[in-house]
Order: sequence, then structure tokens, then C-alpha cells
Amino acid sequence: MIYVFGIIIVVIGLVYINVFNRIKQYEVKVKEASANIDVALQKRYTVISQLFEVAKGYAKYEKEVIVSVVEIREGMTVSEKEKVFDILEADYARVRGLIEHYPDLKGNDVFLKLQEGIVDTEEHLAAARRLYNANVSRFNQAISKFPGNIITSVDEKEYLSFS
Repeated sequence: MIYVFGIIIVVIGLVYINVFNRIKQYEVKVKEASANIDVALQKRYTVISQLFEVAKGYAKYEKEVIVSVVEIREGMTVSEKEKVFDILEADYARVRGLIEHYPDLKGNDVFLKLQEGIVDTEEHLAAARRLYNANVSRFNQAISKFPGNIITSVDEKEYLSFS
């Protein structure tokens, strides 16, 4: 009888360890995906900044081009990163306005390459968001189902928000 009780304790312990490690793995993947969004946002900021420099030099109207300085810090939440993305999108809209006022700018090879870089960066950003959302979904599912919900109630894990 004592052996059966010991075996039950060992099995419960192994299940606990397995579920706990799986939840930790999902949590790490969410953080990794969040870092990938940071990288994509930083790359996008760099390309847009270069685009501004080309536009400023070509149009010769520095007052028309406003360059926003954005630091993406490690402690930012996904919603804060979205606000940064919105600021960058507004800045990029200003550059598109310059293109309409200065049609010769469209023919500038450097400018065209930078525009291609923005499209590429936006694709990377969208892919990073999809990966982040998939990892958040796995994490949230793991902490909501049995036995993960019991294990996470002890560890006080909370649901993560989607991007």
C-alpha cells in the first residue's frame, strides 16, 4: 500500500514538473517573440529615419520633415510599442506627402531602395506580430487548461494580451 502511494506521489510530481516546464517554455517564447517585434520596430525606425534624411536633402525644406526620436525600451508593453508604431506611421505619411509635392524624389534610387526597405520591414513586423500572437495563444491556453490552471494559480501567472 505504501508503494502505491509513493508511485502516485512520483507520478503527480512528474506531471507537475512537465506542465510547469511547458508553461515556462511558452513564457520564454512569448518574450522572444516580443523581442522580435522590438527588432522589427527598430529596423523600421532606422529605415524611416534614412528616408527622412534623403527627403530632407532632396526637398531642402527641413521644417517640413519632422524627425521623431523614439527609444524602444525593454520594459515597454506591447500596447506601448503599438503607440510607437503609430507615431512612425504618421511620420512616414509625411514623407509620402513630400513625394507628392516633389515628384522627382520618386526617381531617386536611394529613396526607392529605402521605400523597398520599409515594405520589407513591415512584412517582418507583421510576421513578428503573428508569431507573438501565436505564442501568446499557446501560453494562455496552457494556463487556462487543467492541470496548468492549478499550477499557474500557485505561481500567479496572468493571461497575456495579444498584439
